[in-house]
Amino acid sequence: MRKTKIIATLGPASFNQKTISGLINNGMDVARINMSHHNENIGLDKYIAFIREQAEKYSRTVAILFDLCGPKIRVGKLKNGTIKISKGSHYTLGGTNCDIPLNINLSFTSHSSGGDVKVNDGNLSFDIVEVEDNTLKLLAHNSGEISSGKGVNFPGVKLDLPSLTKKDKIDLKLAVELGADWLAMSFVRSANDYSIINKELERLNASIPVIAKIEKPEAIDNLGAIIDSFDGILVARGDLGVEMPLKELPILQKKIVNECLQKRKPVIIATQMLDTMIHSPNPTRAEVNDIANAIYDGADAMMLSGETTVGEYAAESVRMMAEIATTVDKDLDTQNFNRYIYQESWRLQDFRGSICHAAMILSNDLSINNIVIMTETGLTAMKMARYRPKAKIFALCTTEKVCSQLSLIWGVTPVLVEPYSTTEEMIQSTGSLLKELGFVDKGDLFISIHINSNESRRPYGFETYLLRPGRNQEAINVALRENSVIELEGTEFKELTDEQLIQATIAQSGFVQYSEKFAALVQEEIGKRVQSKNLGVKQAGFYVLMGASMPNVLIELGFISNPNEEKKLNSSRYRDMLATSIYYAILRYQKILND
Repeated sequence: MRKTKIIATLGPASFNQKTISGLINNGMDVARINMSHHNENIGLDKYIAFIREQAEKYSRTVAILFDLCGPKIRVGKLKNGTIKISKGSHYTLGGTNCDIPLNINLSFTSHSSGGDVKVNDGNLSFDIVEVEDNTLKLLAHNSGEISSGKGVNFPGVKLDLPSLTKKDKIDLKLAVELGADWLAMSFVRSANDYSIINKELERLNASIPVIAKIEKPEAIDNLGAIIDSFDGILVARGDLGVEMPLKELPILQKKIVNECLQKRKPVIIATQMLDTMIHSPNPTRAEVNDIANAIYDGADAMMLSGETTVGEYAAESVRMMAEIATTVDKDLDTQNFNRYIYQESWRLQDFRGSICHAAMILSNDLSINNIVIMTETGLTAMKMARYRPKAKIFALCTTEKVCSQLSLIWGVTPVLVEPYSTTEEMIQSTGSLLKELGFVDKGDLFISIHINSNESRRPYGFETYLLRPGRNQEAINVALRENSVIELEGTEFKELTDEQLIQATIAQSGFVQYSEKFAALVQEEIGKRVQSKNLGVKQAGFYVLMGASMPNVLIELGFISNPNEEKKLNSSRYRDMLATSIYYAILRYQKILND
């Protein structure tokens, strides 16, 4: 199963139902709408609806990414649509009366003289020989053709341009109305740009994750803060390779990917991934190596642009990208490339992150094939993906929106499940689904990890529970507290009856001995590592264990109501000892099964 995700840009060659269907069937995970070339007459709403329909047909989820054009300087409307450029000839650039008009008004100063101008991703280059009346006189370095709408760059020149243009704000409103799953912000220069777009989203009463496109020297200067602020990063090699010295581009790409890995943010590589396939059914060897190296470096996704917007082999380009990525994914040694994962400083400093970190180590060391996450927001699945486990990550989502957003995240296969009204129902349906998908066998475990509490601040210690009617009032009270938390989730809570517990016990009788063995191992391993009271293995009625169709336990790691234990639980070192204890309990449990 492919873990690296594929983003395909829709354009003239792919804005038709046949091609879109082919893109999805061949492996497109995200459909990019480039608002720089958006034509109001193409009926985006109908195409987006068709994408959703086809994704369902092929039992897949496909995210919709709206890419805002930003303050991009482009060639304005040319008289004949194109202009031929001859090497050594002079041309004017600026207002509507110039040989090369611009789409926006710029104020040129005398210091611009001696600089250079690049057009169409640097394919055509000019020297600035004179500045007069807010017009640049240019000398062409090479010959070629320029058409309306092509990009214009002024390398090394900082221009006073807005982060969001009037068009961007209009397009942002459209993206919200059409249910965009992701946004991309062009020409990001600082972390403040996120505040600007987020403010606009708040005005629209919308919450959509935003990807920062790195394509300006200022973005490189402020890279760390930008990665911290945005929800993802896109290495836009087209404009970046024009704005910066081309020889530095490979170094910059590796630097950006590396820093995104350290900061646990998704990163996308874009521009000329399979450029040859615009006109050829086969890529070059250099292109295949380029894609493979980006995956080995740790990129989450690859983006196709011209290949699927104007290319003659749009669907074939996606298929080729999928084949390359699938092959490299199988060879990818996550333990080797995750050189940060085992470092203390790299761990997420919260309990959720500690659990994900432990799950990654467990799955890698025990050769576990699947990690299944139940998520309503997608956050846990995203955090799990940041650790790059060898196992497949299945995210069970209750909303289409979360499913679609997770389509962009490395290694995550989102699965839409029916919304649940109670936690019991959720667990029962999940157990059935896991069986149906073939994820569960006798060696699987269901482990529910909790932090205890008590009205008194004195109780402390750790304990492990089995699903059976409680034999003492203390155990019954623990179950009542844990079950009542369901009310905080906005779901229905009803106290479990003895009859329900007996039925559940009978249903789980086939693996109860495994649950008992594992519970004893958990208590023993935690007792080896932490200085706390071993409260033993107990039994009580917990909703969360009701539908688990496998050996199962509920672990109470300590009492948050006890000040001393609360302090311990807030320590990453203490949480690591607890996670390590559960890890070794699983190792010993597995050995028992294999003996």
